[in-house]
Amino acid sequence: MSGLNLISVALAVITLSLVLVTINTLLITYQKVEKIHVTEKHLDHAYRSLEDYYTRHNKYPCPSSIEAPIDTPTFGVAASDCGVSSAGITTFLDADGSFVAAGAIPFRTLGLSDEKAFDSYKKRLLYTVSVDYTSDSDTSSRKAGIRILDREGDDVMESGQKAIYTLVAFNTEDRGAYSTNGALLSSCGDGGSADFFSKNCDNDNIFVHSPKTVDEGDDKYVSKLRFKSERACANTRTTPEKVAILLDSSMSMTKQLTKDGQKVCPEAIKKIAGGNCSKLDMAMWILNRVMFQRIHQVSDVEDSTTGFANFPMLKYDWKGGKSMSRTKLQTKMNERGVEVSDEKDVVKLLYTICPILGTPIGEYLEEMVHRIGDGTPDNPNVITIITDGKHTSKKKNPNDVAKYVVKPNYPNLRVNVIDLESVSGIRKTAEITGGKYVQVSDLNSFLEELTESIGGCAGSSETTIPDQPYCQKVEDLIFE
Repeated sequence: MSGLNLISVALAVITLSLVLVTINTLLITYQKVEKIHVTEKHLDHAYRSLEDYYTRHNKYPCPSSIEAPIDTPTFGVAASDCGVSSAGITTFLDADGSFVAAGAIPFRTLGLSDEKAFDSYKKRLLYTVSVDYTSDSDTSSRKAGIRILDREGDDVMESGQKAIYTLVAFNTEDRGAYSTNGALLSSCGDGGSADFFSKNCDNDNIFVHSPKTVDEGDDKYVSKLRFKSERACANTRTTPEKVAILLDSSMSMTKQLTKDGQKVCPEAIKKIAGGNCSKLDMAMWILNRVMFQRIHQVSDVEDSTTGFANFPMLKYDWKGGKSMSRTKLQTKMNERGVEVSDEKDVVKLLYTICPILGTPIGEYLEEMVHRIGDGTPDNPNVITIITDGKHTSKKKNPNDVAKYVVKPNYPNLRVNVIDLESVSGIRKTAEITGGKYVQVSDLNSFLEELTESIGGCAGSSETTIPDQPYCQKVEDLIFE
């Protein structure tokens, strides 16, 4: 019996050891994930603050000195001029003749708290900016000078676009990183073409968007990059004071988009839709980015309105009048811009959308027309319809709404149509109101057309709100 007891005790000890090893491994993984979440939050705060700064000043700030010790006069304060190098700020000329400056995020100039200037490992966030965009004296000749490459060395952005600025968090990597008090922890070095991380710390205008993948090394969270692509149309589009977006959420939107008879499934959508890649998933991805841009775009417009509705939401909210906040974001701003909670509330609406039967475009268009109202001859208000199907209701035809409601009563209101399945009948709705009708068959053109419809500019596909599948319960949504 004593031998059996010893064997039982030994097995129990082995089992307990395995359990403890497993728990310890899970704890380490959890701590690592928690740290990257903190870093992501700090990057998001920096990104939003830079965009808010731009809306107020029509320029981005210069970096602050990345070497300045804590609580010295230049700590966290943007340099007044970054056209030439100075202590803790490196300025260089790219191959196309654009100056780029690298330093620390000027968190005090942006109104951020001190802890937001660091990643979760207490290393300073690196901020690199195109110098042309740090001045508002000659906005017409601005040029961005930062290239964003993928792991294969190809440009991430199309048509030769460059980034206005980048933000880099170093996390566990010490190379090129600066400590809390501004000391260089280790030189950046140059590990050759395969050393992706060195591209993000070597004080030049080239950055790699994905330095490591999941299966490379023990820590897939080495560095994090945010970037803002150049607003190629910054001075050519007018920002409407009031816009509204009507999303077709009928059952046909749960099918995949097709191009030349082939189903379209962009990689960006696969990651969030589990391989479904529906048109509604694509619309969610697009709206997440366009709504973010719109919110920051109108932060200095005193009486701007951004309306949004899909078919069931309009029925229960706008007509009932009980929950206007669910379908309409009234962005009356103070000088500090939009609170982050508003931004998340808007995106939260998107992911709670579920598909329904029918496509009653006419009824919902008429309601939106009365809600949005007329603009001015120089700056018309805009409604954009995103649809893949014909109007199915017998009550109101969208072309009749355009002809008999919009044209005689709201001459300064345009209705744009983004058509996902070549529905020619709804083209007239746009034509009657002087709006734009366009067919799209890929993610990039979809993003560009909706961005243009709100008077926005070609921007980064980055977003500070995580992408999620549609038809979620509110309590299941996680934005932190």
